[in-house]
Amino acid sequence: MKKICVIIPIYKEKLSEEEAYAVDRSVEVLKNRKLYFVAPAGMNSTWYESKYPQVKWETFATKYFKNIFMYSRLLLSEHFYSRFSEYEYMLVVQPDVWILSEDDKLDYFMQFAYDYIGAPWKQEEKLYPVIFKGMNHLEKVAKKWGIPFNQPLMARVGNGGMSLRKISAMLDIIKNHPVAVKISKISKRNNEDGFLCYYLNAKDKYRLPTSEFAEQFAAEQTARQLLEEGKIPFSVHAYEKRVGDHNIMREYMEHRE
Repeated sequence: MKKICVIIPIYKEKLSEEEAYAVDRSVEVLKNRKLYFVAPAGMNSTWYESKYPQVKWETFATKYFKNIFMYSRLLLSEHFYSRFSEYEYMLVVQPDVWILSEDDKLDYFMQFAYDYIGAPWKQEEKLYPVIFKGMNHLEKVAKKWGIPFNQPLMARVGNGGMSLRKISAMLDIIKNHPVAVKISKISKRNNEDGFLCYYLNAKDKYRLPTSEFAEQFAAEQTARQLLEEGKIPFSVHAYEKRVGDHNIMREYMEHRE
């Protein structure tokens, strides 16, 4: 089995200037990996093929790229992960991710064999069973896992925008919880990373890192604080919102230890 594929989700025919800087960085640092654009079927790819000829393409139905809720449906589907089943791991790198390291450190993070690593949320998120408080099927699901009804699980790891995922674990969750997945796909109350992190926390069979370790891999809500303290993570998700433009990100990259 091949070790890892890198997935860059896109939905428009040309990236913005800031997105292009970020994707340029991702492609450069991860140039020795198998890189894929995940895009809507039929989208004009001329701009990307000219700028990133080394990146392969996997397309899915256009409906999955209409909004964040439909994108979550795609990332909670068996056919999405099955498309990459020849790989053990998947790295999801959205176009608003800036990789600060000049070195590809994925081998370091993969050696710990975690099922999922994502940028920690600043405070523990309350993840109700199936993320749908009050749904009729909730009590049955909670009972199955030995969780008191409507008692939330607390989780900090983590955000899906920059995330390292073991593909077999993602498929295991999706295949073993078809009712929960179906309900998730018709709701606009949760995102795919919250759904997955609930089940990753609900059962001991999955391995998750501490939030401190996850912050070495990616930061989002805590990014500015970490950088100002001189703690440089491998990457930052939502960098424009959390830190600043690509010039500011380069400053942190240049002054890393």
